[in-house]
Amino acid sequence: MVLLDARGDIMATSNESWKECVEWLTRCDVLRRDHKTNWPEASVVDLANTLRDGVLLCNLLNILDPGCIDLKDVNQKPQLAQFLCLRNIKTFLQTCHDIFGLKESDLFEPSMLFELNDFFKVLNTLSKLSNCAKVQRKQITCLMLPVPVRRARLVRYGALPQPWKRWLYRLL
Repeated sequence: MVLLDARGDIMATSNESWKECVEWLTRCDVLRRDHKTNWPEASVVDLANTLRDGVLLCNLLNILDPGCIDLKDVNQKPQLAQFLCLRNIKTFLQTCHDIFGLKESDLFEPSMLFELNDFFKVLNTLSKLSNCAKVQRKQITCLMLPVPVRRARLVRYGALPQPWKRWLYRLL
């Protein structure tokens, strides 16, 4: 998969915001240091796929505020079944709003994460979460993303126009 911006242009992999997010999730103890998203060759696609089922996001909230989500309501192994993943993601978003005080405008739509069509909105929500008062009391260095947040979507290599495929192939 390749990350494209809202105009359909290939995004530069030098964008560091996703790496900052991985570092923050690691500081919060929701990702281990040896997780593949922390590997030198990791990409934003690895992070997107890690968050895609919503499990890690729900676990994050329970680390930040133990008991804020009844983990019996979170399917820990949804195996990318759309209904189960979207339910987990909705639980995360509702808890961000109700317990952590995030505004509706700070939240992404569940499909943005599951379908990977606006992953930078997901990163923006995590940044807002890291900066909310409840999380700041935990004294975990917050996640800072550049503003404005760029809209992006993931596409499969096979769906790319031929010139982009040649350009990507030359990069390998």
